[in-house]
Amino acid sequence: MGKFLYHSGAIIFWITATIAVPVFILSSMADCALTEYESSISPDKQKQAIVFIKNCGATTNWETQIVVREIKDIDNQDILIRLDGHPENTDYNLMWQADNSLTISDFKFEDLLDFHSRNTVGDVTKTVIHP
Repeated sequence: MGKFLYHSGAIIFWITATIAVPVFILSSMADCALTEYESSISPDKQKQAIVFIKNCGATTNWETQIVVREIKDIDNQDILIRLDGHPENTDYNLMWQADNSLTISDFKFEDLLDFHSRNTVGDVTKTVIHP
């Protein structure tokens, strides 16, 4: 019985090690650079919509991220939309409708990677997204 437990524990350890180590190495190499491309201040000057360029290296395409955050608390932010491609080559339009409402429009639907699907309590601003 003791040999069975010993060998079972060793098998579990080596299976976990062979899966966890490559995942850890790949995830640590997947650091992506975020560079601010442009920004737009809300009418009440309390919020900021920022367009970021996300670059994860030569094996992936550029990504355009549009984020809205509070100016006084930059950690309080929402990623509103992610588009495939560099912002210079990607169509989009940002327009503040009011102090707490931002419209993102005029982008190609096929460029859409992800979007903030609901406006809920705690969101930095209300967002309207139109391809």
